[in-house]
Amino acid sequence: MEVTMMSRQRDMVEATARGDSSIQQFYCNSTVFITGGSGFLGKQLLEKLFRSCKIRKVYLLMRSKKNQNIHQRFTEMLKDPVYDPLYQTDPGFAERITPVEGDVSQLRLGLSVEDWKTITEEVTIIYHAAATVRSMVHVSTAYSHATANRVGKEVEDRFYPAPMQPDTLIQLTESVDAGKLEDITKPFTKAVAEEAVRIMGEDLPVCIIRPTIVDYVNNATIAAGWETGARWDDGERGTRVYNVTTARKGMIWETSNYYLHLLYTIFLHYIPAYLVDGVSSLFGKKTGLLALYKKVYKMTIVMRYFTTNEWIFKDENTVRLRKRMSENDRLIYNFDITDINISELVVLWVLGLRKYVVKDGLKNTQVGLDRQQKFKIITYVM
Repeated sequence: MEVTMMSRQRDMVEATARGDSSIQQFYCNSTVFITGGSGFLGKQLLEKLFRSCKIRKVYLLMRSKKNQNIHQRFTEMLKDPVYDPLYQTDPGFAERITPVEGDVSQLRLGLSVEDWKTITEEVTIIYHAAATVRSMVHVSTAYSHATANRVGKEVEDRFYPAPMQPDTLIQLTESVDAGKLEDITKPFTKAVAEEAVRIMGEDLPVCIIRPTIVDYVNNATIAAGWETGARWDDGERGTRVYNVTTARKGMIWETSNYYLHLLYTIFLHYIPAYLVDGVSSLFGKKTGLLALYKKVYKMTIVMRYFTTNEWIFKDENTVRLRKRMSENDRLIYNFDITDINISELVVLWVLGLRKYVVKDGLKNTQVGLDRQQKFKIITYVM
C-alpha cells in the first residue's frame, strides 16, 4: 500500500521538480527563521520547505536540554526518518541550516546580540515570530477560541477577544512560580498569543494558521506565507486568519460520550491490564501494562474537553487561499481536506507507527489483524 500511495504522488513530484510555481518563486533564495522547528510539525515544515523550494538558508531557534547542547540536538534531529527522502534529492540541505541558541519565553527570544543582529539583517520569512520581513506566519491552534459557550456553534476565521491581555500574562509568568502555572492550557496561551500578534502585527505582513490535528497544515502554512507576502506587495493590509480543520470532511470522534468512554476504559484497558500484570507477576515476569494504561487514561482526561465537544470551524479564508493558487501549487501544496480518504489515512498512520515508532519490521501483520478483529467484536458487543 505504501508503494501505491507513493505512486499517486508522481504528478506532485514532477510539478515540484520544475520549480516554477508562484509559491516556489516566492520562497526561492529566501532566508527563513523558524521557531519550534524541532517539534513534530516543525520538522515536517522544514523538510517540505527544502524539498519543494530553493531555500538559501534557515536559522532554527533551539535550546539546550537533557544534557544536550543545540548542536547535539540538531544532529540528533536530522536522524529523523522524515528527512530520509530529502537526503536523496538534496544531500547538502543540512549545511544550509544554522541552529541558534534561544528560548521563546525570553526577551528577544533569548538570542545573543550577534545572533539577533544576523537574523534581523538576513531573514526574509519567519514562522512563529515577529519582525519587519516579507512575510510572517504565526502557528496557533483551531482550539484557541473553542470555548464552552461556542460548543456546537461556529468558530470563525477571525480574531476573538482574548481571555487575558498579553502584557498581563507576561507579568504573571515573570512574578509567579512556574509550578503554579501548570494548569494554564495550550489553547489559552495560544489565544493570548493571537492577541499579541493582532496588536503588534498591524503594520507587518503577518497571518495566523489555526490547525487541528491534520497532516495538511504545513502545506497551508507555506501557502499562507506566500499569500500574505503577495497581499502586502499589492498594498492590501490586515492580518488574515486561516482555519485548517477537518470540518468540511465531517470527521467526528467515535466516542464522544464521556461515560461510555469510561466504560470502555475499565473493561478494555484496566481489567485486562490487571489480569496480564497479575499473571506476569506470578510467573516472575516484568509488569507494566497497568502503568501504561494509567498514562493513557491521564492523557484522555486532558483531551476530554476537546473529544467530547464539537465546534463548527469556518474556513472561508483557507478556501479563498486555495482558489488563488495555481494548478501546480495546488499539486505541490495540497491542503484540500475533502481529498482525504480517511480509511487509507488511518492505515498509513498505523504503518508509519509500526515502521518508525514500534519498528516491528512490518512482520506478523495477519496476526495483528486477527487480534484487532477480536477486539472490534468485543467493542461492539459492549
